[in-house]
Parts: sequence; structure tokens; C-alpha cells
Amino acid sequence: MKYLFIGNGNVSKNLFFYFKSLGVDCSVWSRSLSSEKDLRKQVDEASIILLALPDKALKNVFDEYPVLRKQACFHFSGSFYSDDIKGLHPLMSFAKEEVLSLEVLRKMNFGIDFSLNEFRETFPFLLNPVFEISSEMKTYYHFLCVLTGNFTKYLWQFAKNEFELRFQNSEALIPYLEQTMKEVLSDENFFTGPLERKESEIIKKYHTELKDKKELRDLLSSFYEFRKKEFNEVR
Repeated sequence: MKYLFIGNGNVSKNLFFYFKSLGVDCSVWSRSLSSEKDLRKQVDEASIILLALPDKALKNVFDEYPVLRKQACFHFSGSFYSDDIKGLHPLMSFAKEEVLSLEVLRKMNFGIDFSLNEFRETFPFLLNPVFEISSEMKTYYHFLCVLTGNFTKYLWQFAKNEFELRFQNSEALIPYLEQTMKEVLSDENFFTGPLERKESEIIKKYHTELKDKKELRDLLSSFYEFRKKEFNEVR
């Protein structure tokens, strides 16, 4: 089988590299680099079409490129669902202008919205861990990915910027981050700090300190309420 990637972004570059490294026959088409005439030729030569496109582009992809209907199409979006295009989402963070190592790519999980048997038949060379996601759960699944990935990055980047600005030492956070991630990956609950100990006086001090920073104050309050509700329920 031959696989045709549509798109030339971070996901496409990483997965194309991965497929090639596994000895898979594949090619790439992107409208920024090639013509529609070339697309028609590549579609005729391919067995499987892999749409590495944003969600908004996936919605109308067959209207814009009806030739894609000739072959079975799959997409890599974590939130998009369609009866016409099956989805396999690589659960991984792809940095701009960087191709991940084979070691990392082999560990990457795929979340799929079609059967595991079909996945194995269509992608027999992918020995990565795979799990199924129902159509009803795709949006919530993707929210959890964004929550643990993007949200976390925003918080750490903010803290790094503040440490550099206030204390000229953003590197002081590195050992703390490394230990925090070890605890996150552990099966044990290593919760600590004033939220865990319900130290309301300290929380009040934080609110006073953040009197001119409404967004941070609201974020603190939301975390406090989230911790009380969600973690009291699971304990």
C-alpha cells in the first residue's frame, strides 16, 4: 500500500518521517508546494489518503478537493469526527520546526475512532499503543489533551517569565519541574501545598497580592474550587 499525506505542517512532517523510517511507501502533497494536477496524479497512485489538516479544513475538504473521495481517507485530528473520514490522533506534542526522534515516535499512542482490527489492517507497520475513542467522547478526549498539554505549558511559561523578570533566575524552576513531573507520572498522590492543606489564610494572601491581576486571581479561585470538588470525590 502507498500512503499520501495531505498537508505539510508539524504533524505531517513528523509522521511522514516516521512512516519513511519504517520503510513505508509514502509521499506528501501540499497546496503551498504543489498543483492540483499533481494532487490528482498522487491520489491515483495512492491507496490511503492521510489528511494532516486543521479541523476547519477537514470540514470542507471533499468540497475543495473531490478527487480525494477516490481513496480511503483518514485524519489526525483529536476532536474532529466524521462518518466519511476516520480519525487516528497521535497523542503527542509536536514542536514547530522539530522532528521527534524514532524512540519518542515509537512510544506515541494513537487514539482511534474506528475499530482496532481496521487499524491493524490499514497500518500493519504501526506497533504503537492504540486505544479506541467513541464519537461521543472525542471532544472531551481532546479537551483533556489540551488541558494537560497546552494549559500546562502556558502556566510554566508564565512562571519562567516571572522568575526571570522578578528574580533573574528562571533556571531555578528546572529541578522543581523535573520532580513535579516524576510525581505526576507516579501512581501515588503527591499533592501538597496550601490548596491541599486547605490553608485559607494563605489563599487570602494570594488574592490580596493579585488584586491588580484579575485573570490570575480568577484562575486561583477556579483551581481552588476544582481541587475541592474533583479530588474530594475521588478520595
